[in-house]
Amino acid sequence: MSEGKIWIDLDESAYFKNLGSTDAADGFKCTQGIFDLNDEIYESSLARYATFEAMLTYHQSIAHDVDEITIRLLDNSGGRASVAFALYDMIRGTAETLRLPVLTMATGVCASAAAQIVLQAGDRRVATRRSLIMVHELAKATFMTVDKASDLKDQQIGIDYMVKVMYEIMAKKSGKTVEEIHEFVDRHERWLSADEALEFGLIDGVLECA
Repeated sequence: MSEGKIWIDLDESAYFKNLGSTDAADGFKCTQGIFDLNDEIYESSLARYATFEAMLTYHQSIAHDVDEITIRLLDNSGGRASVAFALYDMIRGTAETLRLPVLTMATGVCASAAAQIVLQAGDRRVATRRSLIMVHELAKATFMTVDKASDLKDQQIGIDYMVKVMYEIMAKKSGKTVEEIHEFVDRHERWLSADEALEFGLIDGVLECA
């Protein structure tokens, strides 16, 4: 049998599934534990990650040869904060279930929810040398509809909660206080080089590329 390929029996038929392959539609290599997130973070990202998680779990039950989960954020401009929180929880859940460490890697632009939530899901967080990291305050009501003033007031409660959770994640990973995070991003759009992101604590290391 070719390397990276396993047999899966479904409905008493043998289907050949190449778990080591990847293409633009899949964006993952299960036999290497690599998941590429190169599109904006919306509901489709959760479906793709769920497929990756299921395939990786199956592969590990047979081969036990993946020693780290790698989440690569490839020129990712962000997306919905609520979806990013769900993805964060899914990544941490996979790590706990499979007892594997997680490496998150930013390359190109890594902005907004990609940088402030998903990148922070890693046990190790790195960026390539020429990456650009952008953090800012949560965009207000970008995915909510407001019909009347009372709706706005109710929805602000949800926005405030997401801001609180996001700042707590960033503070925990960076070693800053929630107040320091708030002061850094409030009313600002901060663009950081890899070295600046490392200095602030948004990442743990910079990958040198030739």
